[in-house]
Amino acid sequence: MVFHLVTLLGLEAGHDMVAEVLRKTNERLETALHMSVSVGDKDMVKLLLWVDPRLAATVGLMYSGIAMVELPISRKHFLVSLFFVSSSVTCLTIAFALGVYMVLVPVAHGTAIAICAISPLLLIYRNAESLQKLVAVSGPLYARMGFSVWLWLAGGAILVRMLKKFWPFVVIFGLAGQLRNHHRQHG
Repeated sequence: MVFHLVTLLGLEAGHDMVAEVLRKTNERLETALHMSVSVGDKDMVKLLLWVDPRLAATVGLMYSGIAMVELPISRKHFLVSLFFVSSSVTCLTIAFALGVYMVLVPVAHGTAIAICAISPLLLIYRNAESLQKLVAVSGPLYARMGFSVWLWLAGGAILVRMLKKFWPFVVIFGLAGQLRNHHRQHG
């Protein structure tokens, strides 16, 4: 029933209006997603996430706070939520840098390039603590295991962490490059 109402609203008013309506709150500041999770309606949660995928971090945070969920599952949902939140901050940083670049490049080309270069440095600084821990452990690891093991373990750990934090860069700029190449070949 609700699926059909959401579909009709989408046909009449568009996807953005559906997402906006589903984010409305009641007097206790609960959205449709809050209510669906609290009553355990998995189909409705799937529908709401299909309509507005940006709610994925919210769902994980809600599941992590429900008392009926076991602690390991709650922890998993919380960590997934943190991943989505961290990824959204990275995406916002990229969007800011690209927006400023587009505005400043005709007027102040050097400033536009500087902002695009500084933005990733802010993200690295935000993750500096975890990288410092890896560096602190890598010295004793190098002394005990040798260069090849140190390079494999420490380098692999740093690479995995960087990919987890910076995957939006790869997707946004890699996809743009692939689409440009595809357009040149077939267009």
